[in-house]
Amino acid sequence: MTVARISDIGGRVDEFMVRRLARHPGVRKLHLAYVPGASELVQARAVLSEATARVISRGLSLRAATDLPFWDAVLVSSFGAEESMHPLLHAAMCHHPVIEPIEVDALRCDARVVEALHRNRAPNQSLALLSSVEMDNGDIAHWPMLDFHVPASDSNCRLALDALSCLKSGPGVLILSGQSYHFIGETLLTMDSLVSFLARALLLNPIVDRSWVAHQMLERRCALRISARAQSETPRVVARAPSSPDVLE
Repeated sequence: MTVARISDIGGRVDEFMVRRLARHPGVRKLHLAYVPGASELVQARAVLSEATARVISRGLSLRAATDLPFWDAVLVSSFGAEESMHPLLHAAMCHHPVIEPIEVDALRCDARVVEALHRNRAPNQSLALLSSVEMDNGDIAHWPMLDFHVPASDSNCRLALDALSCLKSGPGVLILSGQSYHFIGETLLTMDSLVSFLARALLLNPIVDRSWVAHQMLERRCALRISARAQSETPRVVARAPSSPDVLE
């Protein structure tokens, strides 16, 4: 089991991946993927009933006032709706499966390999690190990952670290992803342990992004962006996650 070094702080997340995750004992292949950018906003779609539009408008106001995730705010705002919200609920459940992962040999994973992956992505795509890795014995293991939904600030950085401590996440790094935070752990988990970790993290919604967790559980693996989005910097390591002796095994 490893602990993030001071030198990781301030570095790009793909540098951390090359220096730390690709050198983890027993890891043969890392998995990455190209994932689509932001999907079309539901409020921008051509056909919306007046009742649905009012629910979305209330949700946007609630999100602006509370920083709740979009779908949490909209679904709360659907309480007492005067007509069927089936189209809205259907949109909330939309899931885009991750295509076949890109396998990268751990021993050959370096800055040049990662830079080539960045260059080859389409303009509307992000490069993501997947939680799954192939081990030397052929087994599949997973890095614990989380997507937080708290606005980036010193106090919310501490809040995210407190959440990781309560979840007994084990060692890893907190990453500034743009407007909020991601977590990547360095203690490999089985699939069952990953699902347990994600399920327990749901108890901390909305600090943890509920929708993100649901999509990862549907995929049976996690994905976190390691490339920059429009008008955002490349994700960078901002803190070390607390190490706990009670890590899930």
